[in-house]
Amino acid sequence: MASEITNDTDQRLTVLLMQQHGVVTFAQLGQAGIGRSHIERLCSVGALERVRRGIYANTANLDPIGLAKRHGGVLTCLSALKYLGIWTPHHSELHVRTARYKQLIGASGHTLLGTPLPLDGIDVFTEAIRCAQRCCTRDELVAILDSAIAQIGRDNVELSLGAIEGKLLRAWELAGERADSGVESLLRVRLRGMRLKHVMHARIGNYEVDALVGSYLAIEVDGFAYHSAQAEFRRDREKDRFLAAKGFTVLRFTYWEVVDEWERCSASILAMVRAKRHRIPGRMAA
Repeated sequence: MASEITNDTDQRLTVLLMQQHGVVTFAQLGQAGIGRSHIERLCSVGALERVRRGIYANTANLDPIGLAKRHGGVLTCLSALKYLGIWTPHHSELHVRTARYKQLIGASGHTLLGTPLPLDGIDVFTEAIRCAQRCCTRDELVAILDSAIAQIGRDNVELSLGAIEGKLLRAWELAGERADSGVESLLRVRLRGMRLKHVMHARIGNYEVDALVGSYLAIEVDGFAYHSAQAEFRRDREKDRFLAAKGFTVLRFTYWEVVDEWERCSASILAMVRAKRHRIPGRMAA
């Protein structure tokens, strides 16, 4: 009989931990029928860890929401946006919002005065992107907004944002055009900033190029997981040969070059423009 009770208690604990992303309160344990003596026994064998007064965690398999709860807050900013399936610039640090500012070890801390912490442990898009203003450039915010618009529609994103100002407002004014990836959004905004006449997703024959500057300078950006499929690699090379045969100049950049080394990318583009490689071949001398 004692074994059956123990098994039943362990099962209730497993379910509770799954529901709460691995972090539970003393009250929640009590409501699940797990008393103080059993909690102490679970802590002694490493099944639970007392994080702080009244808060316990199973630290072996915490997901991002659980890690945020362990810090005493909720998942926010880039970490929440990524969890929601929205494109974000690459980041390794956990972003956590707490009720009041405090220094966090191993995480980036955020606060939004007057905004309560959600009970489910993760900020919705509205709060997450407001926190992201601190961590992102305007161009990165545009890419995040493009990704969100592609998921839920421009009207829904605009409604969720409410009144905005500053960097986020400037990003919103540039967002909303089609982008197949975050890096394409960055390319679009940065080409616009260079004041170059260009068309995104230009059709040339049976192919589509990421951007066409002028009439004959094609810019392609390889995705984050480039070369993951041999067929895609082969098709890209076929496209490059087709464009070259038609007189186009092709500049192909990697994801990381656009994200982290844009000055070098822009210098390459400007060099081609100065050499008139973006002009119709027969008119290059005009």
